Amino acid sequence: MKGKLREYFTFTKGESKGILVLILLILCVAILNLLSDKIFAPPEEDFSEFEAQVAAFQAREEKGTNLRGSKSYTKDTLFIFDPNNTSDADWEKLGLSQKQIKSINKYLNKGGKFRKPEDLRKMYVLSRSLAERLIPYAVIGKNPKKTNRTSSPDSLFDFDPNILSQAEWQRLGFSEKQAISICKYVRAGGVFRKKEDLKKVYVVNEEKYRLLAPYIKIGAQKDQPSPTTTSEQSQESSPHPRIDLNNFSTADFNRLGGYWAKKAAGIIAYRKLLGGYAHKSQLLEVYGFSKNFYQKEMEFIDIDRKKIKTIKLNFAETKELAAHPYLSWEKAKMIIKHRNQNGAFKTHNDLLKAGLLTEKELQKISPYIKI
Repeated sequence: MKGKLREYFTFTKGESKGILVLILLILCVAILNLLSDKIFAPPEEDFSEFEAQVAAFQAREEKGTNLRGSKSYTKDTLFIFDPNNTSDADWEKLGLSQKQIKSINKYLNKGGKFRKPEDLRKMYVLSRSLAERLIPYAVIGKNPKKTNRTSSPDSLFDFDPNILSQAEWQRLGFSEKQAISICKYVRAGGVFRKKEDLKKVYVVNEEKYRLLAPYIKIGAQKDQPSPTTTSEQSQESSPHPRIDLNNFSTADFNRLGGYWAKKAAGIIAYRKLLGGYAHKSQLLEVYGFSKNFYQKEMEFIDIDRKKIKTIKLNFAETKELAAHPYLSWEKAKMIIKHRNQNGAFKTHNDLLKAGLLTEKELQKISPYIKI
């Protein structure tokens, strides 16, 4: 055994020299690798030119230069326009570059159309900031010559902002979204006591105010002989809208404004969880819903029970039952276990007799289960 080991580890003079050279080479490579950063240090990059370009870019940004190459513009160059019929010269006055104008014309020539002012956001050649500046001035389907800053009384009309309808705000050149926003402000108790108050509404900029100011008549309602009519009196004379909990969309709640608009998302989300509202009082189960507001509005609330989605009790699985807010996972498991052991349920009261639900729990879940 020792002889074999000695045979493996015994080297000739030439082999010993070779091993020694190999070890020295390995050491040299290792040392060079450790010192390479110092010996072969890369040259320092000069970023001064790049930094100068960044500084210039930031300076242009501060002056309001459009990111996509359009010309700088101010509020004084903006005017009401129809994006479907605007000339190249007018686009240029609005702050667009030739490249942007060419892209919009190409879109229109291929059959594209702006159906509402907000469609300007869809144009990738317009930066977000430029689109937002233009939207308040975009009027679809009207002749801009009749609605620009030099509009005559034939295209505008005297109005009291306290009693104006959404449609009439839109006739004055506001988008649907802006008109809804102003109507919400009034419904929530906002009052315009003097002309200048209109500027407090964030959707009304200085340019728009200057255009409308000559036609604002506070306290004088159009087509009404009494000059003392107020928004409060107008609201009292108009019927309170009905609220259909199972059919109203977010837009419907937003049109009501005020607290209904604020709680729209929560009302609809809880409606989906329930499978529809069965009782008006379920509104109080919506997170944070005001009891005082509910008591004030309950007489105007309607429930369409045909919209309620039911669960087939004898065919449902645990997961489906437990997804309902009135049933816990444990309750759902107990119901399924009882059904598997004792057969199908024949009436809702079987749940009560079997001790699976209390009388109160059964009363709540009954509209949502079907035998």
